[in-house]
Amino acid sequence: MNSTQTKLIRHWITSTLLGENTNYDFKGTKAQLNALSEALMSTKLLEQEINKENVTVESVMTALDNKHIAVQKFEKLFGKNIWPL
Repeated sequence: MNSTQTKLIRHWITSTLLGENTNYDFKGTKAQLNALSEALMSTKLLEQEINKENVTVESVMTALDNKHIAVQKFEKLFGKNIWPL
């Protein structure tokens, strides 16, 4: 993956998590698209968990573990240290 593609993916991830309207047409293998989707959803779920009113340490740790696993799968396919969050 080249630096332009990495920047595009980082921008899209950040925009999506901030709730901005994004319209990108990603192409990739099924595994790549699934890894991107899982990493994005697990990051969003962690954010939602942290923002709950009656959040517990255990629930945040579970969400954080799930995010870590999803991001590891993503970085295995796309390269290390490109997940922005």
